[in-house]
Amino acid sequence: MPMYEFECQECGEIFEELLGINESTDGLKCPKCQAKNPRKVLSVFSSATGGSSGASCTPSGST
Repeated sequence: MPMYEFECQECGEIFEELLGINESTDGLKCPKCQAKNPRKVLSVFSSATGGSSGASCTPSGST
């Protein structure tokens, strides 16, 4: 299940929610002020694989 970040349009609180891909955000409330209809925000993806940050999209050994 994907994790999404939301920002409350009332108090500015940023929070995360686990939602199914087809799951509606209707009825989603801010955990701080309980305002409805928070705005989905672009989140930064993080990986804990320990790989190098300079990895390319080409297969290993290819040029």
